Amino acid sequence: MNDVSGPITGTAQRVARASPLTTGAFNRGQFDCIDTTQNTNSLLLVLDQLKLLQHHTIAAPVARFPPHNTAVIRDRKSNGLWTVDPWTHKSGEVPDIFPLAKWKAGEIRP
Repeated sequence: MNDVSGPITGTAQRVARASPLTTGAFNRGQFDCIDTTQNTNSLLLVLDQLKLLQHHTIAAPVARFPPHNTAVIRDRKSNGLWTVDPWTHKSGEVPDIFPLAKWKAGEIRP
């Protein structure tokens, strides 16, 4: 999806772990974790509406300290929760997928 939308939206050169402190508050084409959470959650909702998510449903996004947010999916069989976190990678790379409990406990660091 990023390969198609990135050049159109000006986000094809998005860097990993961008924040106002690291890339500048008004640096076009860069997203902080809140932006990537919203975008990921929106994409997951569209995929769900199109019935393209066979093994998962959408759960509410989550946050932890130090401040970091991410989208979450729920396994239909086990009911397990998994984070979907593209903020830790540059545009077009595969997002991190981790068990929510480990991510929330800080065992998985962005």
